[in-house]
Amino acid sequence: MGALPIESLSDLSGKRIGILSHGSCDHYFIRRLLYCRGIDSETAVELVPLGPLYGDLQVFADATVDAAFMVEPGVAAGEKAGLFRVIGRVGDYFPRYQWGIILASIQWLDERRDLVSRLMTAFRNACRWINDHPEDTLELGGDIFKVNKSVFRKALLRDLDRWQINARIDFTGLHNALKIQEALGIAIDRIDLAQMVQQV
Repeated sequence: MGALPIESLSDLSGKRIGILSHGSCDHYFIRRLLYCRGIDSETAVELVPLGPLYGDLQVFADATVDAAFMVEPGVAAGEKAGLFRVIGRVGDYFPRYQWGIILASIQWLDERRDLVSRLMTAFRNACRWINDHPEDTLELGGDIFKVNKSVFRKALLRDLDRWQINARIDFTGLHNALKIQEALGIAIDRIDLAQMVQQV
């Protein structure tokens, strides 16, 4: 997100950009996005670690940063408040990336696999229902995220066509995520995806 009047990533030279922390995925992403626009992330911008303020609209309201990463429905809420505009999507630069995972303990997988399987079935059914009936989700979503229905509607519909409603692991995307961790200096040679991942 870029505070007004920033219109594109190319306008970020000389600006303060909020990230979660140094060494985080955000730190990697913004360096890559800026590199693609010919901007040196070491000298041409100030990266501001936000820590617990990450995702808080107040960092735009009080001009702590000029740009930052945000997720929905914070994006739609900030747009409605006139605090910023969308100037880029990380997904446009990293189209195959495993953004989220669902975890279960080894004990549950060994001893309560049937329950885990039923939970995953319920989760997939809920995702499919939301995908098929987005308008019926607005009141509940607004209540959960504490935003009005019009904000939640914009947030939901903006990303709905990219949802992975079957909750299947994208192994290519997961490998790409691990490559980014490696680029951040995290040792991934001991990670065995075949051992770590079970589709339920």
